[in-house]
Amino acid sequence: MIEILGEQPKSRGDNDFEDLVNKLRDKFSKQPDFEEAQKQFQNVRQKVSQSISDLADQVSLKTEKFINPNNDDEANLINLTQKLKLSKFIEALRPDIRLEIKKLGPKSFKAAVAMAKNVEH
Repeated sequence: MIEILGEQPKSRGDNDFEDLVNKLRDKFSKQPDFEEAQKQFQNVRQKVSQSISDLADQVSLKTEKFINPNNDDEANLINLTQKLKLSKFIEALRPDIRLEIKKLGPKSFKAAVAMAKNVEH
């Protein structure tokens, strides 16, 4: 089985379970693709029939995937993620809703979502 990975163990000691697991993980695990996540993040836009709630969920998911793919708890990273969510959400809104939200000047992502829901109705 080690031959599949392109290396043969030098001695029996080199062929332990942990080494095998690491080699398999390196070979087959899908690492977050930064460029793909960035592209998906940049292309988020509100579709004609898309609700504000659906857009907010999409922005949250794409922002987390782009900025914090490992779901770290570091305060600076969380703060950056929240600011980026707010900015991207406003940018992704339909132009008529975006204009109203910019006038209102929300300070948080949650506030922007609530304001957009009110403007939409």
